Amino acid sequence: MTIKKKIKIFILRSGLYSYLFTAINFKRKIAEHLSYLNLFFSAHANNKRTYKIYTSDVLPDILNFQVASICNANCIFCGYGTTLKEKKGFMNFVTFKKALDEYIALGGKKILFAPVYGDSLLDPGLGDKLEYVSKLKEIAQIGIITNGIALTKNNIYKSLIDNKINDIGISLADFDEKAYQEVYRVEAYKELMRGIEDLLSYHAQQNSLTNITFHLRSPRQVRQIVESDDFIKYIKPYLGDHIDIQFMYSYDNWGGLIKKEDLRGLMKLRGIPKFRKMSCDKLFDFCVLFDGSVRLCACRTKGTQFDELIIGNIHTENLVGMLGKAASIRLKFMENDLPPVCRNCSFYTAGKKF
Repeated sequence: MTIKKKIKIFILRSGLYSYLFTAINFKRKIAEHLSYLNLFFSAHANNKRTYKIYTSDVLPDILNFQVASICNANCIFCGYGTTLKEKKGFMNFVTFKKALDEYIALGGKKILFAPVYGDSLLDPGLGDKLEYVSKLKEIAQIGIITNGIALTKNNIYKSLIDNKINDIGISLADFDEKAYQEVYRVEAYKELMRGIEDLLSYHAQQNSLTNITFHLRSPRQVRQIVESDDFIKYIKPYLGDHIDIQFMYSYDNWGGLIKKEDLRGLMKLRGIPKFRKMSCDKLFDFCVLFDGSVRLCACRTKGTQFDELIIGNIHTENLVGMLGKAASIRLKFMENDLPPVCRNCSFYTAGKKF
């Protein structure tokens, strides 16, 4: 365990956390402003180099998979509710294998079950996909991000541990039922906590090296969260090398779909960056959608994921042929011809890829 993590766990178990997170939030704000200053000057100082890098055929560091485009939550900070009329489904094994095998052939080593929207645990074929990819020596890292509601479905939590997934991220509002329902707008808290209890218990029984991180999207203060009965009962005893917790209080606007009034309590809406000379880093990310379509940006949509960021379909084109299309979209971005979904998005980041 790193010294940084030891200090964090000590503070979470003590009564000093409110002071720590005040300092951390201040530090993050300073770092954010400094990063944009650095971005501004580096883009102007290395304009030719920047254009060359951002408009090249670059293999994505991680291939994202949307194995399920259906979600069992209705979060106040998410744009999923605006997509309910578009086609939904689950990714079949043939589509998954074709995309994965092509990615490996190009030298890819990392995959993430993290759809633009939807929850991977709802995919009835997830267990088979996990079993297949875990046996591939070429894949060095496997991760999944989920809301955790379906952890107990067919004991999928055991499959996550047994197939030695490297990283599991669980997004939830809080360890308080009322706060959870206020943010996720579903009556699934008790089911979620049963799944978390089973997952952490099984993780400990198996001496698993899988990293599990709880990403909290709560309207409440840190002190209220870590002093809640369920945090003390279900989470605190397991905090350690491979069990962590992260707090989020700043949220993006999903391309303009989420407004300030949609959020609750301490949740704040990020502003839209004024300086966007360089292409967004997320335009380097490939996400294979449930039907085989391949889309840039595995993070955000605006009403539909079948938009101008679609660069092909794995059933009719090869991944290698899509790299050039991705580069052309990044080039347009840098020429101030932003894709419509990007124009009012506050989730913009740049300069971290290289």
